[in-house]
Amino acid sequence: MAARRRARDARLIEALEAAEIRLPAGLVRLGPPADGAAIAAAERKLGKALPRALADLLSVHDGAELFSESLVIFAVGNQASEFGSLVERNAEHDANRAREAGHTDEIVFGESGDGDLYALELEAPETHDEPRVFRLRSDAEERWLAGSSLPAFVEAMIAHQALLYDDDGEFLADAFEPDGEELTPTFALRQAERALRKDATSAVFQHERGLALRRMGNLPSARAAFAAAAAADPSNPWPWFDLGRADHDLGRHAEAAAAFECAAEAGTGPESARFCAWGARAFHLAGERATAERLRVLALEREPRLIEILRAAAAAAAEVEDGDAVGEAEELAELLGATVPLSRRLPVLSGRPPVPTRPPRQAESGKVDSLKAGVKQPGVKQAGVKQAGVKSDSHRPGQRPAPKSTGPKATGKDQSVRKDARDVSEPPLRPRQSESRPRRRP
Repeated sequence: MAARRRARDARLIEALEAAEIRLPAGLVRLGPPADGAAIAAAERKLGKALPRALADLLSVHDGAELFSESLVIFAVGNQASEFGSLVERNAEHDANRAREAGHTDEIVFGESGDGDLYALELEAPETHDEPRVFRLRSDAEERWLAGSSLPAFVEAMIAHQALLYDDDGEFLADAFEPDGEELTPTFALRQAERALRKDATSAVFQHERGLALRRMGNLPSARAAFAAAAAADPSNPWPWFDLGRADHDLGRHAEAAAAFECAAEAGTGPESARFCAWGARAFHLAGERATAERLRVLALEREPRLIEILRAAAAAAAEVEDGDAVGEAEELAELLGATVPLSRRLPVLSGRPPVPTRPPRQAESGKVDSLKAGVKQPGVKQAGVKQAGVKSDSHRPGQRPAPKSTGPKATGKDQSVRKDARDVSEPPLRPRQSESRPRRRP
């Protein structure tokens, strides 16, 4: 085990150095070594030991910048002024997280050009050999599983981003749509699949793959990718939400309902009200009237202004002639605004003959639990379960879609512009476009 880890860490350094040599000048910049005293001083100030893979990297390269700030790795020694101070950034992060109950103990080691932080968990779960990498969004309370380990994450990032550039270090023109702002779905799929060859259990890249496939109209494959992302990162509501959307579009209403309920359980912010709304509609379509009514009520408890927000979203969509978004917002608003409980109103809404009422289910979460249990986690060790190999627009309720085709804002430009869920003047409804817009080099 220890020998394998050392080999993996050595492969990380070799991959960085090979990329610096192979790629056009300036795309990969590596700092000089940090001495042992600087690393020890950093650990004393942090009050915790650095994860082994990170300490080994800093001992060879104290800081790094990849692909025009797609990823900047902080330094502990003299290079802190060039790449940012690991100690100072963790002090800021810890101060911000101190107000959160039960926050994860982690070490922030890097940042994207848009301000997203990358963190290593300090203790790997029993299902993993070493600490995983998480992307912490700067504009929302979101944590995405970005890599199964630091070496795997960095190798995947190099593979993902290197595809964007020609021999002169300029963006490939054919990678973008005609407007030059968005990657084509075909190219986004190539990026995601190339990254997944290096790290198959990255929820970010699985999800990105699903978004590209969805844009290409391949819903069954997109659904499988979203399921893989949800399995790898079950505490993240967004892969569950996109899985639910895919099932909804495929007419699998019972499966969609369970996925939306998983999203609602995992979500903690204002967007969780929208997950409940989508879940209510899916349960309504699946004939689960009691659960549909429960989620309808819960959606309005979590966001009392949700009907108003949805109607404002419909009006905004009408102004840009987005008929699908108008219909979606109006349908959800009508469902939430029902004056008669859905358990009695469902036959009218669905056009079905009246259905006799039945006692509430013994375990409301049974379907959710069965869905979670039935989604295998690719590449993750599970007791008694064989490991399985193996994630367009991510339609998120009330926002433009999420991690863009270049991963966790991997190319600097934000892949998913968010709007405050509580701001009615900027109504959210249509799922965020998750394709990222790579930063162009200065």
